[in-house]
Amino acid sequence: MGGEAASLSKSAKSKQDWAAVFVKWREAILQLNGIPISSPDRNAARAKIQEYGQNLLYVEQQLINLTTPANFIAAIPCKPNFNNLRNFIYFCGNLGDYRGTEGEAFLTGEEDDIRVRRNRYGAITISGEYESWEVVLAPPRNRMLKKGTYDGAIGYSYRSSSSPSLRFSYDHKSCNKPTGKFTIHEILYKNGEVEFLDASIEQYCQEKNAKLFGHVRYYKSSSQSLHFMMGT
Repeated sequence: MGGEAASLSKSAKSKQDWAAVFVKWREAILQLNGIPISSPDRNAARAKIQEYGQNLLYVEQQLINLTTPANFIAAIPCKPNFNNLRNFIYFCGNLGDYRGTEGEAFLTGEEDDIRVRRNRYGAITISGEYESWEVVLAPPRNRMLKKGTYDGAIGYSYRSSSSPSLRFSYDHKSCNKPTGKFTIHEILYKNGEVEFLDASIEQYCQEKNAKLFGHVRYYKSSSQSLHFMMGT
């Protein structure tokens, strides 16, 4: 049991490949769960179920990794590694604040450590539960954020705008008059709330002529999120 899944995983590259591997591991677990409690093989089956469960988590992470196109990561000067991260906020470059804050920083954690909320205008705010990070991505007025690139973004305000808008804040530092663009690689809603989000940000600060690359990922573990990742 599980031999076919292990074999497929050795050559898996695309989302479709990993989805097929996931199905095979899940089928193997279901078969093991069917072994009667009274069977002498039950204890060995429990150990295998635990092992295969870890394999499922690994495959799920590969599906998540594939949501960010490699060319977007390659364009970031700091050359970050987003693999094996499910929930994070990241920036590389210059925030454009009056102190000229420049560098690279990550905020990672579980889904409860990073908060995502959506207001009535469709703007999505990603923030740290205990850290002073905040990223706002907003669509043009009367629209909903969906997969795609939003060029010509301006600084975000609480009122909706005819243009897309953004704001990136770290340690209470941010640009007063940002411009730029952002790309939603994947987004999934459930009952109006965000279940999954993967987005890249490119921000310019007019006052400092500063450039910032940012990235956010939020993955709320659920069966709907998983089926979305697998394309099923």
